[in-house]
Amino acid sequence: AKATASRAMEVDVGKQCAAESCGQLDFLPFQCDMCKKSFCLDHRTYAAHKCEKGANADCRVVVCPVCKKGVKIVPGEELRVTFERHQSGECAGKVVKVPKCPAPGCKQKLGPANKYTCKLCNVDVCLQHRYEDAHNCAGAAKAPAAA
Repeated sequence: AKATASRAMEVDVGKQCAAESCGQLDFLPFQCDMCKKSFCLDHRTYAAHKCEKGANADCRVVVCPVCKKGVKIVPGEELRVTFERHQSGECAGKVVKVPKCPAPGCKQKLGPANKYTCKLCNVDVCLQHRYEDAHNCAGAAKAPAAA
């Protein structure tokens, strides 16, 4: 009866890391999406736990500071070598200019989250200058006044 009472007091929380050399009890384990095993923080990546199914599944990218394109990280290759290959081929030093709001005195860079296309003049402006009178709208003069 005493053994049953002590077993009832134990809490079954966390999992042991499935890496052969580890076995650490982790209370917030990571589950590999390829092999479905649980791992600790140190062995969560495909390479760290030598996942056979995840060998070619790594799809991490780094954004090139010059052309703003995503560059795929090649497993087992230094990032410097990957960037050199990208810069000599696909990138070739082409700097992509980020569009800015054309409203006088505004220097706001336009992106997907803060860009508004005016329905009257079809010009992209920042959210602050989305109204016709705020961005010198050419289409506002042509549009009939609302009654």
